[in-house]
Amino acid sequence: MRLAATRVLEPAGFTVIAAADAAAALAWLAVVSADLAICDVEALAPTGTSAIDAITDIDPSVQILTLFAKQRDTAGMLPHVVNALGKPFTPSELLTKVRRALIRKGSLPVDSGPSVRE
Repeated sequence: MRLAATRVLEPAGFTVIAAADAAAALAWLAVVSADLAICDVEALAPTGTSAIDAITDIDPSVQILTLFAKQRDTAGMLPHVVNALGKPFTPSELLTKVRRALIRKGSLPVDSGPSVRE
């Protein structure tokens, strides 16, 4: 998922720091200001909420985009996360979700340009 997201986001002009696991991501977030964190909830133990809570503890302003299996019931799983994207996803779906999160944060102008064509 990291490689797929990086291959979509970097050519679209986004700076990506890809971390191998939640611990590495949290270490980066402790020293680097980020606008958005993309978290694969299946890759986090046990429900993903502990890493997401840790992200919001480090910087409550970071937007969080959670990735999850489309068939998974996520109702009530992450009540404070408003951005979610089911896997598998298309490049345009990822870009749309990322842009919306960054616009919500105020880090990206509303007119953020065209999306990547598949």
